[in-house]
Amino acid sequence: MIGHSDQLGLANRFTVEVGGCNLGSWSKVDGLTIDFNPEQRESGGEYDRIYWLPSKGSVKWGKVTLTRAMTAKDSGQLRSWLSKKLGELLDPGGNLAYEDGDAVITLFDAHGAKVIHWELRGVHVQQWKGPTFDASAGKIALESLTLVHEGFL
Repeated sequence: MIGHSDQLGLANRFTVEVGGCNLGSWSKVDGLTIDFNPEQRESGGEYDRIYWLPSKGSVKWGKVTLTRAMTAKDSGQLRSWLSKKLGELLDPGGNLAYEDGDAVITLFDAHGAKVIHWELRGVHVQQWKGPTFDASAGKIALESLTLVHEGFL
């Protein structure tokens, strides 16, 4: 049972910082997952039981995808940040110079108090996806940013 003192995180109250940079407001964060990949084993002669064993070294972290409506301010800020990352990717000599970053996703309650946060280590941009244009549809233009990382625990 939920008590009066429990802070409930609201799915619509969160912030995201990537590489120490606030890239504006996002409407959705998806993929904050960890899969421990336990291995299923059966024992001969035991037909009513399945064993689950830890699988050493095969923990998989989900790709985190941020989605939002495009705006002049936030989308422009993201575009500048992506340009900077692209510039870091190769130095003038053609050597790989892209550095690992980090990201912090913070969840808040109804009063704006922090409930919990996740620090994603070794973050890299996997993909930015722009809107789909369709003159026959009256939809909001969306953009998404997919990040890969080395974990958050």
